[in-house]
Amino acid sequence: MLKRICRVLGGVLLIAASAAVCEAAESPSVLEYLGERASRMAAELPALPASVDEWESHAETIRRELSSVLDLPQREPMKAAVIDRKELDDLVIEEVMYLWAERAYVSGNVIRQKDATGRGPGLVVPPGWLGHYTQPFYKSFLFHMARLGYVVLFIDDPHIGKRHAPYAGLYAVASAAGSQVMGIQVFDTLRGLDYMLTRADIDPGRLGVAGLCQGSEQAWLAGALEERFRFVVPVCGTTTYEGWARLPSFEGVALADPSPYVEGVLRFTDWDRIDACIAPRPVLVASNSGDNWW
Repeated sequence: MLKRICRVLGGVLLIAASAAVCEAAESPSVLEYLGERASRMAAELPALPASVDEWESHAETIRRELSSVLDLPQREPMKAAVIDRKELDDLVIEEVMYLWAERAYVSGNVIRQKDATGRGPGLVVPPGWLGHYTQPFYKSFLFHMARLGYVVLFIDDPHIGKRHAPYAGLYAVASAAGSQVMGIQVFDTLRGLDYMLTRADIDPGRLGVAGLCQGSEQAWLAGALEERFRFVVPVCGTTTYEGWARLPSFEGVALADPSPYVEGVLRFTDWDRIDACIAPRPVLVASNSGDNWW
């Protein structure tokens, strides 16, 4: 009798174990859970305002919350210096350093026409991921815009140039200090605007921001936060945070770099509302169909 009971119990346990294994195999992964959670958060965002006046109030709330979640420092009076200058055919390339906050400085390069006179249009170009003005896909664009008459500032990525922040170390230190790498780079861009407005060769009424790939995200955010950017050109970087959160599990695509994500952003907004904060200033959106990261 005892043996029969043991066999029956063993069979029951085996069936239960098999059911548990099947349930575990069919259960969502952590990434799937997070993607589904992001969709729920996006669905729970407040309804869009019904009037322009309501929207303008909502946009101010978005800007205030973005500034807080990105942990943007106070913008101090600008200090800057041109530390090197070289000529290349019809262009001048100036290596500049401008104040970020407290004792921290940002490095970058200004490209402009050698024989230009008076005040011309200006363009701030955030670097995206590991960007530097000498990289061919940036250089051709920057030189082209300079030859069209723009004074172009290309900002060094925090990991390269004279900044030299260790790749993983930057994320670790930013996290411990309560900051975000995207916030650091958006502030680079905002301070780039502050620097360009000190230059005698810039027309402040024709100063915009343009970014490629991750730099597009920096351009969207900086344009939403700063109305003195008179136009915004995001290239290959238009998406939603909900869509991004679903990519790794549901599309099999993951960003190579985590910094475009803004911690907790879906608690109060998503990209469509952030982007709308730029209105009614002109925006040119350009994306290629094969870039499935965005």
